[in-house]
Formats: sequence, structure tokens, C-alpha cells
Amino acid sequence: MSGGSYNYFYSKLRTFADEILEEEEDFDGAKPKPFLETRKEFSCFLHDLAEVCKELEWADSGDISYEDAEKSIKEFLSRRNTTTYEKESLRALRG
Repeated sequence: MSGGSYNYFYSKLRTFADEILEEEEDFDGAKPKPFLETRKEFSCFLHDLAEVCKELEWADSGDISYEDAEKSIKEFLSRRNTTTYEKESLRALRG
């Protein structure tokens, strides 16, 4: 079996995270700067979550081992509880 056990949900989540950043454009100045920053952080969180969802989907499809997926999930869960999570994610997204 290859991919798609959850209808490629991770890809839809990744697309949503990208769209959040696209909608961030604030041509009329109506969106407060703190809201835009929070939006960026949330988009980064969703990107990271999408990556973990991909690992889980691939494991359930037989493309990678359950051990690899579990490692990714545990890493994600441990990072989301740290105060530097958002900063790390923003750095990774910005490349």
C-alpha cells in the first residue's frame, strides 16, 4: 500500500497553513500587528503538525516504519510544550 490512508490530510493541512500566510497581507492596515505575528506562529505550528500527520499517514500506509512515525510524534509533542517552539518553527519556515 502506498500513501493516502487518510486521503492526504497532511497536504490539505499544509495548504491551509500556506493560505493563512497569504491572507496575512494587510493592505488597508486593518489587522493589528500582534494578530499578524500570532497568525505566523500558528501557520508554523500547522506546518509542523502537517509533517507529523504525513509521517503517521505514511506509516499506516506501509511506506515508513511505525517506529519512525512514533519518533516524529514524540518529538512534536515534546517541542510543543517548550517556550521556544514558535521561535524554532518560525526560523525553520523562513529557512
